[in-house]
Amino acid sequence: MEKSITQHQKNKISRWIKILLPMMLLVFLVYDAGLCRNVSGQAQKDHGISSAQVPASNPVISSLTKKERAWLSDHPVIRIVQDSGWPPIEFADEQGRPAGMANDYVKLVEQRLGIKFQQVHSLSWQESYARLKRWEIDMTTSVAVTPERNEFWAFTRPYMKIPIVIIARTDVTFIADMRELSGKKVAVVDGYAAADWIPRDFPDIHLVKVKTVKEGIDLLQKEEAFAFVENMLVIGYYMAKLKMMNLKIAGETPYINAQCMAVRKDWEILAGILQKALDSISETERSNIYKKWLPVRYEHGFNYSLLWQALAIFAAILLALVVWIKKLSGEIRHRKEAEAALSNSEERLRTTLDNMIEGGQIISFDWKYLYVNDSAILHGRMTREKLLGKTLMEAYPGIEKTEVFTRLKECMENRVNLRMDNEFIYSDGSSGWFRLSIQPVPEGIFVLSENITEQKRATEALRKAHARLRCFVDANIVGIVIASQSGVVIEANDYYLGLIGYTREEFEQGMVNWRAITPPEWFYADDHAIEELRERGTCTPYEKEYIRRDGTRVSVFLSDAMLPGPEEHIAAFVLDITDRKKAEERQKISEDKYRNIFENAVEGIFQTTIQGQFLSANPAMAKMIGYDSPAELISSINDIKEQLYVNPEDRATLINVLKEKNAVEGFELHQRRRDGSSFWALVNVRAVMDEAGNILYLEGTHEDITHRKLAEEELKQTMEKLRKSLSGIIQVISLTVETRDPYTAGHQKRVSNLAGAIAQKIGLQKDVIDNICTAGIIHDIGKISIPAEILSKPGTLTDIEFSLIKSHSQSGYDILKNVELPYPIAEIVLQHHERLDGSGYPRGLKGEEILLQSRIISLADVVEAIASHRPYRPARGIDAALDEIEKNKDILYDARAVEACLKLFREKGFAFEPIES
Repeated sequence: MEKSITQHQKNKISRWIKILLPMMLLVFLVYDAGLCRNVSGQAQKDHGISSAQVPASNPVISSLTKKERAWLSDHPVIRIVQDSGWPPIEFADEQGRPAGMANDYVKLVEQRLGIKFQQVHSLSWQESYARLKRWEIDMTTSVAVTPERNEFWAFTRPYMKIPIVIIARTDVTFIADMRELSGKKVAVVDGYAAADWIPRDFPDIHLVKVKTVKEGIDLLQKEEAFAFVENMLVIGYYMAKLKMMNLKIAGETPYINAQCMAVRKDWEILAGILQKALDSISETERSNIYKKWLPVRYEHGFNYSLLWQALAIFAAILLALVVWIKKLSGEIRHRKEAEAALSNSEERLRTTLDNMIEGGQIISFDWKYLYVNDSAILHGRMTREKLLGKTLMEAYPGIEKTEVFTRLKECMENRVNLRMDNEFIYSDGSSGWFRLSIQPVPEGIFVLSENITEQKRATEALRKAHARLRCFVDANIVGIVIASQSGVVIEANDYYLGLIGYTREEFEQGMVNWRAITPPEWFYADDHAIEELRERGTCTPYEKEYIRRDGTRVSVFLSDAMLPGPEEHIAAFVLDITDRKKAEERQKISEDKYRNIFENAVEGIFQTTIQGQFLSANPAMAKMIGYDSPAELISSINDIKEQLYVNPEDRATLINVLKEKNAVEGFELHQRRRDGSSFWALVNVRAVMDEAGNILYLEGTHEDITHRKLAEEELKQTMEKLRKSLSGIIQVISLTVETRDPYTAGHQKRVSNLAGAIAQKIGLQKDVIDNICTAGIIHDIGKISIPAEILSKPGTLTDIEFSLIKSHSQSGYDILKNVELPYPIAEIVLQHHERLDGSGYPRGLKGEEILLQSRIISLADVVEAIASHRPYRPARGIDAALDEIEKNKDILYDARAVEACLKLFREKGFAFEPIES
């Protein structure tokens, strides 16, 4: 109880001292001014800043690290700029030189560090600020910290803290809260910290940004602004200097100009150096700077009249003090009642705070939780035990790196009210959104948190929906227009404007009216649609035309809807169908052309069911089968397979192929006419399917190829005769060779048979096999040019004789090369002694350079030669022949041919025909 009463008294005394102390200070200032007339010059000297040289033993220099001293040595030029219009803190004097409180601090810093800054002059603050952001100027001397500035500046700690106040005309009543300025014009200097803080915390205030304090005061005096927010010391200076009797300080703001020195972000080390210099400035020096720039002027000489006035004022103050003490005694009598009421009020306040839906937290200056209510615990998903007595950093590790901690710290240090929306990430990865109101309290800061998660999610969903709608509208996939029923177009996207040929500028000038660009013959369609809209809210989509800006017409497809609201505006989706209309016209022309072709084609054209009935047929089709008209054909044929096919199984074959491949080309059919005669037809048929893949019907063309088939049969018979004649001639040639070399009788025939069998085993086509057999039976035709005595010589051949034997391949080629044969027989004969490794003759070809036919004949030639008798040696047998080719597989002989040959003899039982004696 006693403690509470003492505190109450202290509060009362404090309020009276705040009233009386300035009056007493004024008295003593006046008195001091009179006594000091003979020492005024000395006083001014004392209040100035000494520019003496740095002592040899400088404690600030000594406190710098080696790195800091080296940095100063490496940066002899440090460009600095000060606000030229912010007296008395910093400004330019009549000669344009820097002056003011901040400049005096700069001189002391220069003195402490033994350096000289390079001043940048003649710039407005806005120009200076822009160049500072670009690091074209290295530092400035008196700025407050804001989140934006933290991006490009490093700061010292505040060395001056000055309240920011609201200035208004004298007829404006006291402004207790910044929210009273909502909706009003409030001037603020552009680039100053308040210009960032106010829109962030009080977005409803209409800011008017000015370039200088003087400009802001002028706006206020001209009544072009309701209020002006500025540093109290600066305003006091101007009000004293300009003797502005029509302006007053009308209220406080939650902001304080905590003035710091700021350097470019990449010179953060300089901020630390400056801080050490600022820390060395004594309280006396700081006080002298403050006194020097107070808006009070000292009189020279002693003014006794002024002294008596001061004494009279002092006596009045003493009398007021006596009256106040007596009044205080009366108030003490009511202290118990007041304390009881206060206790009840505190209890009600505590109960209210505990039961608020919003979270409430009190955090001390050392960041410890002093109080949390239930909602705050719920918001943080914590327990009271995990918070109370713990620091913010202990409760939420890593919070120092977050934006919310930056704002909490700003409120804690600068004692300003702040608001922000923050997304809180929980340990399980989920998150919640909270609106935080942070305000300074005697214990530290109070944080009020409102859960706005659902609101944020709803806002985000609405934003996404709006973005999707905007994306759809801006994508210009379809024309979108909102218009009145009278024709006024209220909103339209670029697709619609492009469709009708108008620019957005013309639309914004009111030149677009949908009724005005509708041809009269289409009014009925629009009127009918509007009637439907009034009845049902929507209408059946319809087609119409617009008259474009250039007079041409465009066909469109519209779908309308009535928008809710008393105006009954219409929203319409408009699609350009000009291309579709042109396509329909082209299709009609095409159909007419197709009908003409269909009716007059020489080939038959038909459509039939899969069961065998005609759906349609052209005249040529009817005539081909012996009917006078398509109608007669369609009505007469009920079963195509039985009535038209000579071989009904051909119909089943055709249907099976269609089911597998959907189409058949060049299918030949033997068919029957109406009169019973037969003919050959070539059909091209396509199966038309439904979405499930089932055949709906067949369509195609039908060509009578009877004459061609007869010609082909005649040609076939002729070719067979020629083939037999050619075969006989080749046999004769082969026998002619063998008569000159009786010891190798039957050799060419056996080689031909084996080569043909190998080719068939490999899987070559029949015509290639025939080619190989033909070449095999005359492969030694070149031996005709070799003397018979050499061919039948029983002993070893001389080199000359062997070279003559080797020439038989070339001789055979020369004999056959000009003969018109259906295959490259001459080239096969030429290469039949070539080997894969290039050791053969006559050209020394390798690998794939040798024809496959020649590789097969070459292998068959070797096997037959080794297995058979020769004049110069007895037969070595088939096993020796097979060992030879197996050993040299893929070296001398083709691997596939070797494998096929081995299987023929070892697995299939192939054997050479015996030699006739």
